[in-house]
Amino acid sequence: MPSGSKTSNKGGKARERVWTRRQLLAGFGAAYGVALAGCSGEDRAARSATAPAHPPVLPIRGDEVFFRARALHILEIVSDILIPRTSTPGAADAGVSGVIDEMMVSWASADTQQQFITALTDFDMRAHETYQRYFLKLTGEEQFAVVDAIDAEAFGQDGHNQPYRRLKSLIFHVYDTSEPANPDYRLVPGAYRGNLSWQDYQAMLAATE
Repeated sequence: MPSGSKTSNKGGKARERVWTRRQLLAGFGAAYGVALAGCSGEDRAARSATAPAHPPVLPIRGDEVFFRARALHILEIVSDILIPRTSTPGAADAGVSGVIDEMMVSWASADTQQQFITALTDFDMRAHETYQRYFLKLTGEEQFAVVDAIDAEAFGQDGHNQPYRRLKSLIFHVYDTSEPANPDYRLVPGAYRGNLSWQDYQAMLAATE
């Protein structure tokens, strides 16, 4: 764990301030996600300079809604590790991170927002604990290893990482319901109708062609 700057006690002697995991999480939470907040140039400059083929270093679009640029970049990379491009489009191709970013404002409760901030913060925390560098500074293999370790723990016999489990579930849900992931994707127009006849369904499909 990193240590903080030197502070003076009453006797005038410098002592080392050791940051706890709770303090770091609280600080990172403010930096990773603030609704409708801007982002600093330093955040935008954060990149993994040595990342090879897996995962790719993805660009920041500059249209963040809830997450700051650093957190959104982590979300993009994690999503692409979980659903990489193969013979079919990956999470990055489907714009999964951008959809989740918007959902944090249009759908998520305050508790859900905090859970997702915690999940993204944990990638940085685990990266620093393991490699003494934060997630965006890791190689592609190291980033993969961090995600793999967190995933194995979250879904293991004693798994209790609810923030990560929810994040992974939403990543797959957004991807599975996206147009790039579904060759036969059809946008259903109009309001939700829970009891639809086959004839009405065919008419709705015809209207989208």
